[in-house]
Amino acid sequence: MEEFVTIIGKSFTANRTQLVALIAMVLTGSLERNGLRIAGAELIKNVKGLTSSMLISVWCVLSHLFIIFKIPIGGINSYVRPILMPMTIGAIEAKGYEPTPEHVETIKALYGANQNLANFFGQCMFPTAAAVLLIQSIIASVGVTVDVMQIILVQLPVAVFAIFVNAGQAYIVNNMMMKRYSSKPAAPSAK
Repeated sequence: MEEFVTIIGKSFTANRTQLVALIAMVLTGSLERNGLRIAGAELIKNVKGLTSSMLISVWCVLSHLFIIFKIPIGGINSYVRPILMPMTIGAIEAKGYEPTPEHVETIKALYGANQNLANFFGQCMFPTAAAVLLIQSIIASVGVTVDVMQIILVQLPVAVFAIFVNAGQAYIVNNMMMKRYSSKPAAPSAK
């Protein structure tokens, strides 16, 4: 029995990151079930001047920064779906519109595209990231000595450009979706 407990303990300490992800998932699910979505949507409805386009674009920039600095805020399942989607829909409803299913799916696609772009362009911006070390070792294997910071400095303009293009695309696409509502009269806000 003692050997079994030792094996469990070693496995636990060796795989803590998976356990943290599991705990975050359970915690997010519990919070979502107990009204986190509604509270987030109501919070955003009360913020004057905030549009769904601004919210999506700000998240594009923040998610890139989170990935660059290896801050494990979570992805689509643990953060976007339970927190940001209701907030974004709340921002649309605060303008007096009911989002169409097509618009909701477009918002999901914008958040998904953002996650992919942030992962792709942000992963090479941290000096100890596996991708940066892999690039350094491949370049070293052909006889060229390169510092990790040189790799990051080469990637920096690409990552900054990707952040602005990603946020800009999300802003433009969502604004195009919002313009479809302008042909319909806005419903009065319930306050």
